[in-house]
Amino acid sequence: LFIASSTIAGNVAPAGAAIYDPGTPDVEARSIRSTLISGECGGAPLDSGGYNIESPGDTCGFGMGTDLPAEDQLDLGPLEDNGGPTKTHSLLENSVALDRIPELECVDNAGDPLRADQRGQPRPAGASSVCDVGAFELQPAVMESLLGIRRAGAACVITYFAPDVLSWMRTSSS
Repeated sequence: LFIASSTIAGNVAPAGAAIYDPGTPDVEARSIRSTLISGECGGAPLDSGGYNIESPGDTCGFGMGTDLPAEDQLDLGPLEDNGGPTKTHSLLENSVALDRIPELECVDNAGDPLRADQRGQPRPAGASSVCDVGAFELQPAVMESLLGIRRAGAACVITYFAPDVLSWMRTSSS
């Protein structure tokens, strides 16, 4: 099992709701890197390839210097259609997952550079040379729109980032 640049959230089970490993004998077969985990890990400790974030506790056994175990809040949007072939959890504006992985470390399980997130959006996004942790790469236009809404004093949270919504927001504010 090799998990890279994934978001694991919303799972339910009696033990190890996020991930459960009964003790795979081949250490290389259960490595996790650049992944967001919301929930508990169970069974044997998992092997970190770095840049993993776990919330709410420290149950996965991540010990690399780039890991963030026991984060209080991941700031994920709900599982929904954010574009692309599958539903994803968007990263919200204050997520600890934003801009954490240097571009040279933003790779797949073969060590090849990741150029797109789960939706097919560019990774890293915009002029940034830093990737987000997990399956979703927050795009600059989304962040600019969210910051513009906040500056205007609006008390709302947008979690659906369809291009049509962003286009509407840009034309409505002119």
